[in-house]
Amino acid sequence: MKLLNRLYLHPNELLPCYLHRLANANGYRNIQTLMKNLGEELINTRVPSKRLFFGEFDTDKLSYLVNLEPNQITQHRLSNTAATRIKYKQQEYLMKLIDFTYLRICPTCYQNSGELNLLNSLKFKTYCSKHRCRMISVDNETGKRFSWSTHYLRKKINYIKDNTPHNHTCEAEITINTHIDGLWQNKSPKTYPCVEGFNIAEFLDIVSFLSRFHYRAYPSNTKNKNQYLAAHWYLKDWPKSYFNLLEHFQNNPMSNKRLTGIRKCYRDLYDELYAKSNQVSEGYTWLRKYFESYIETHFANGVISTSSKWIAANTIASAEYINEKTACQFLSVPKTKLSIFIREGFIQPYESSVNGNCVFKRSEMDTLRKRLTKCLSLTEASSLLQISQFRLRTLIRSNIITPLLQPSETSRDWLIEENELIKLVKQLKQRASLIDTGKGRESSYKQFSLRGDNFASVICKMLSGRLSFTLSQSKSSPLSFQQFTPMLSIEDPEDELHLTPSDACKKLGINKNVIYDFIKRGFVKGVKLKVNRTTRPVLHITATSIKEFQARYYLRHQLKGKPLQDYELISGTSVDDGIINLYTNKLN
Repeated sequence: MKLLNRLYLHPNELLPCYLHRLANANGYRNIQTLMKNLGEELINTRVPSKRLFFGEFDTDKLSYLVNLEPNQITQHRLSNTAATRIKYKQQEYLMKLIDFTYLRICPTCYQNSGELNLLNSLKFKTYCSKHRCRMISVDNETGKRFSWSTHYLRKKINYIKDNTPHNHTCEAEITINTHIDGLWQNKSPKTYPCVEGFNIAEFLDIVSFLSRFHYRAYPSNTKNKNQYLAAHWYLKDWPKSYFNLLEHFQNNPMSNKRLTGIRKCYRDLYDELYAKSNQVSEGYTWLRKYFESYIETHFANGVISTSSKWIAANTIASAEYINEKTACQFLSVPKTKLSIFIREGFIQPYESSVNGNCVFKRSEMDTLRKRLTKCLSLTEASSLLQISQFRLRTLIRSNIITPLLQPSETSRDWLIEENELIKLVKQLKQRASLIDTGKGRESSYKQFSLRGDNFASVICKMLSGRLSFTLSQSKSSPLSFQQFTPMLSIEDPEDELHLTPSDACKKLGINKNVIYDFIKRGFVKGVKLKVNRTTRPVLHITATSIKEFQARYYLRHQLKGKPLQDYELISGTSVDDGIINLYTNKLN
């Protein structure tokens, strides 16, 4: 016999919800009575609600009783996609998040529609953001929790009023439930910017994960019935709060079996993040991304071993902290050399792990490795500079070159950075004169040593500008000291009464041929004076004759824009075969 009231299934309605509406419409006290009509043999007085969710009953008979096609019934059941996950509306939920037995109900929503949905079975759903009230889950008269077996549930809800004021509900509970309601309605709530874009199933995955491991880390707070509320504070301060949780497990490992490593610190957390059934969830993918970010930049409790195969290879390869064995491989040196680098202060251990090994920062190792690749031995450095090892050691003792490592009582190694040599040669090239200025004569370094200056003191004078030297660029040996030739100083004292021909030319704006012609014709006065650079007297020009010349005579370029009839040509090609024309003022 078919049911008197045969209802249609709503598009996204689950089978228990539909059966509950059928029981109410036909006057049954609960689903249990309806199940007996379907021929189900119930072992006890409770409804096998989990079986109802998955359609594990005679759905063909139900389709007959309500006059629907069998496939219209079966398409509203949940399906398993993994051992721990179920599929609903193209979204995969963790099975542990759904309460298949007990219900949470908003009295106003239920009174208005008489319908239940998946939200009423979610363990995290405790507050109705639409009506601003807590969802009820206990019968005030009997003290029993509402379930699919509760007798005349609709009548009981009609008489129950929520006596819990809105302001007694904490901020975290309101915020999380409001976010869940928004996702259920296919909206994009802005409550938690860090999880914007996730659907409700993915959001619940994140909340479940954070809640579980928060109370694993801080079990003193487990008295709180709504343990999931801890996730609110994590999402509000993301990712700092998440990193703090990971740091807690790094300092308080989950496992006692291993000495160090990820599996020791994060055993259960690691297994849940990388469980095969959770690979389908974008929420877990998001959590894994920040977990690996922390591992890469903060994890310092041992090496990230290759046994942590689920962690991305680039994360392992770029982790900020490495152990001694990895550090030796990183620098391509034996452990004894690593000890020397530590003793000399080139690197400092970040900390010592539980097994006594040192842990180092990868960034410091990388910096040292780059320095070591550009370091030379004493033999290589002297060959590059084309000087003897004795002279090179002289430069090192004079602090002109600072070695990265030099022999001591415990080490016989020399390490000289190539950049130090390049820097020194560059400074010398900047100080060098590319041509002979005439203020000295070329001399070998040996000649300076005969005068009491050793090689280091000569280089010091060259660097400080107290000694001039010339440069002969060498493309084949750009760092060779053979490019530099020091000059013995033979400068003459300054003479204000006389000018050199070059200085006179600059003063008058003419070339040397003209100045010699003027001397020959008596326009300026030249005298020969003794100088230091040669034994022969050198021609100079008196400063007074230059001043007199400038007062009495004019060159052709000085008369531009002036009337030439006022000036008389006294020397030139047409007058006395002079090189250039020379004029005087007729008025004078």
